[in-house]
Amino acid sequence: TRYPDYFAYDSSEETVIYSDESAHDGENFQHGVSFGSSAILRSIPFNTYDSKNHIRRQSLLGRYRLDPNTGAPLNPMGRTGLLGKGLLPRWGPNHSVVIVVTRWSRNQKSGTPVLRGNKGVLQVVALERLKRFCLPWFFTDHESRCDYDECVPALLNAYFKQRARAVCSEKRAERLLRRLDKTDTTQIFKGYLDDQLNADGGWIETVVINFHEGEGKGAQLTDDVLKSQLYSQERRRDKGCVLLVEEADGAFNLTLLPHLLYTASKCLPRARDINKSTALPPPT
Repeated sequence: TRYPDYFAYDSSEETVIYSDESAHDGENFQHGVSFGSSAILRSIPFNTYDSKNHIRRQSLLGRYRLDPNTGAPLNPMGRTGLLGKGLLPRWGPNHSVVIVVTRWSRNQKSGTPVLRGNKGVLQVVALERLKRFCLPWFFTDHESRCDYDECVPALLNAYFKQRARAVCSEKRAERLLRRLDKTDTTQIFKGYLDDQLNADGGWIETVVINFHEGEGKGAQLTDDVLKSQLYSQERRRDKGCVLLVEEADGAFNLTLLPHLLYTASKCLPRARDINKSTALPPPT
């Protein structure tokens, strides 16, 4: 039976590369971490702040249980069929950030909103890889006093500034950053991310932040702004930053197509849906 929408993930084709040893807890059950030798697992302070590695190992879902035999954390959503932590960098919760940049489509000459059937056309920034689209996202470790709510927008602002200054002149970077400062920033999802990378002992939790172009005069999120911020030529397998156009009437369903960005590593593609919607003001 043909199933054209089916997309199988092949982990054997991927190699995960980390920037340094502090970016992960070891390669699954390697480095002495196994069911036969769980001393390292039992030394990790789960459900609290790991002062040695400066990592919050708490879950957004509350306290999670530990396997009494191995000391491994247990996925709060149940068994996955994948032993250990799989390809994930951390045992227990692996925190991530998803960037959703949106704007209403406007006429390039007049700047007026584009309408189709009296509905605004919403554009969402995405990356294209392996003939599929995905939202930019990456893993991040949180400090002890981080509340996830204020930390993530600050993290993304720092990321945007770093990207702007890396690809543009100082004058142009400042102009781009002023435009980004005028966007409306909203947290639209926080919690467990249902993904094929989740394992019995490690799982992904995410905060999704929406940067939406404000309703001031003129377009702030122009194509060059978006491409300079969200496309890195170092990811050679990516085709670049594109704009997905969807019809919208004040609200849209967010379909999350994750693009796993390990720190200084290759990317792992996969399509997943978050059944979450967010309301946006109509274009003016």
